[in-house]
Amino acid sequence: MERTFNFLEIHERKIVKALLYGFVIGLCLGILLHPGMYVRGADGTKVASGLTAFEYVMQLLRISIISSLLVTLLTMLYTRNKKNKTNNEL
Repeated sequence: MERTFNFLEIHERKIVKALLYGFVIGLCLGILLHPGMYVRGADGTKVASGLTAFEYVMQLLRISIISSLLVTLLTMLYTRNKKNKTNNEL
């Protein structure tokens, strides 16, 4: 438990930057790739339905938060593995 808190204290700046960059990247990708309108087919007909502004923003936030957490997790794993590899080479 002590080692985890020590790791977080040492790499706090790197973790915060990863959270922020992951959020911004997720927001940009969500805006570029997420459609604001869906086409649903029922009995061979197509019906287009749009999202409300609230639904669209909430879906963008969900994408951004998930990407932020993934980038942070990958950064922490990379940092920990890099640290372990350096200690093993000494």
